[in-house]
Amino acid sequence: SCWRKEFKEQAPRVFTDKRNKKKLATSQGYEPGQSPDELKKIIGELTVQNEILKKVQGLLN
Repeated sequence: SCWRKEFKEQAPRVFTDKRNKKKLATSQGYEPGQSPDELKKIIGELTVQNEILKKVQGLLN
């Protein structure tokens, strides 16, 4: 039915965090850029960069 289709399409939005992540981190006592979520994001980006550099180094040797 129509409501089921709409529910299936909209249900994931119910569980997304719509709060401002910077305000949330500050309210929890973290300095800007120092919250666990922000640090995990940075670690993930650096891990990807590191893997790329390892592959390039392997190709050059």
